[in-house]
Amino acid sequence: MKHDYKEIGETLSKARRKKEIELADLAEATKIAERYLAAIEDGDIGVLPSMVYYRLFTRTYAREMGLEPDTILPEPENDRGAPGAEEKPTPEKSGDVSRPPERPGKKGTSLVTVGIIMAAVVMVVFIVVVLYFSGKDGQEETGQTGVETPPVMVEPETLSTAERTPTATDEKPVGPAYAPGGPMTLTMTAVDSCWVRVVSDGDTVMDRTLRQGVTRQVKANYRFNLSLGKPLNVRLYINDTLLAPLSASGLPAKEVEINQSNRKQFYAIEE
Repeated sequence: MKHDYKEIGETLSKARRKKEIELADLAEATKIAERYLAAIEDGDIGVLPSMVYYRLFTRTYAREMGLEPDTILPEPENDRGAPGAEEKPTPEKSGDVSRPPERPGKKGTSLVTVGIIMAAVVMVVFIVVVLYFSGKDGQEETGQTGVETPPVMVEPETLSTAERTPTATDEKPVGPAYAPGGPMTLTMTAVDSCWVRVVSDGDTVMDRTLRQGVTRQVKANYRFNLSLGKPLNVRLYINDTLLAPLSASGLPAKEVEINQSNRKQFYAIEE
């Protein structure tokens, strides 16, 4: 879907001037950089980091002006954040609806594939049987000589939080040895209603719908695991640094981990 970005910018600019709001004040209210707001008003979309941010910032701007975002910038039906993307031809549009498109490849390929899979399955079963009986023989020999089999030691790093049982000596939440950096603060501001689930260091601290205009903060020493129903409806910050949307397509985000080691990968603008 193509839009007249200059016309959108003029509409927003007129609404702002009518309310006698300075661009700097609008930037403070929306937490959007002033240069991005100016670029939206000028229709200069190349200044913004991506089309996802143009759409998110433009709709936030419209709400702040009391305008209906869908009348300013309607949601695309397909491939959000990629205006002008060409539609893939379908049989109805290509004029040929009499038969489905032919699949490449020679006849009999599926039989060859099935044969390869069956051979692989047989090989795996054979290896499992050999290992099973080899281990059993080893155990019997150990019992006859009276030598106790030493327990298998597993490094703590290889165990997940669910597999380890906390003890009285555990002073910190169980987790991988992340790079030091101090506690992380996650700030969530809903520009529209969105279901949010936050797991902090293995504990679920939020599982609810965040209403429009509501801001919530949670902390973690090591990691967050985030799930959002509509990622474009929530602005996320780690220690006051804006993050990119967890799903550029607008589809739900599930169990996205942000931790001390990888958090910079999620920054909207690279440091």
